[in-house]
Amino acid sequence: MPILRAFSQLPGQDPVKSRHPSETIAGLFDPRYDPEPEEVICSTEFETLFVVPAHDALEDFNVTKPEQIGDRQFALREFLREVDQRFDVALIDTGPNTCGLSAWASLVGSHFVISPVLCDAFGTQSIISVQRLVEKIQTSVNPAIEILGYYINMRQKNALMEGYENTLRKIHGSMVFNTVLPHAAAYRQSVAERIPLAMKKSRSKAVATLFDLATEIDQRVCALLETKEAA
Repeated sequence: MPILRAFSQLPGQDPVKSRHPSETIAGLFDPRYDPEPEEVICSTEFETLFVVPAHDALEDFNVTKPEQIGDRQFALREFLREVDQRFDVALIDTGPNTCGLSAWASLVGSHFVISPVLCDAFGTQSIISVQRLVEKIQTSVNPAIEILGYYINMRQKNALMEGYENTLRKIHGSMVFNTVLPHAAAYRQSVAERIPLAMKKSRSKAVATLFDLATEIDQRVCALLETKEAA
């Protein structure tokens, strides 16, 4: 299953900084460039994983009212359509800021939204920002986009987090994934070493949890697609 990840830092800071902005996702938004897919898509040491690296230069275009900048808000969507037949799945990483072009353009080009949530006051409030942004996208440039769900991330075993989790599930119900990602050192080690956890600790509980989440995501996507086809 060929997978494409956009806004990715997977190659690491040094390899990304050595690339010209036109050879990264920044080139898709910069009017001075019109890169071909082959110029911005990078292979990795993992056979089925390809990335479009992020770049600091993108900050020059990460405006706070992206809906007012014309065609550049559609740059990522047009790029994904151009490479659609080459990949089974495209994953778009974005930061927590929902006000800039990065988040806006990502949702313009997406079918589904999956949002991580921390079990604290800021995490629970972040859902409101995500919902507002998705509703704005739905009523303007991408009516087909849907929130697939929220998954609880970095969950620790204590009464405070249990309380926040119960509150999340009470308010948002089935929109919260059943699978919960624990606060485990294995995830951070995998990110730091830039090695998929399944290749590093294939039989660990952390990997099993990731597979559970992936299975739940797949089930939700299939269910929504079947509903749309039936309609």
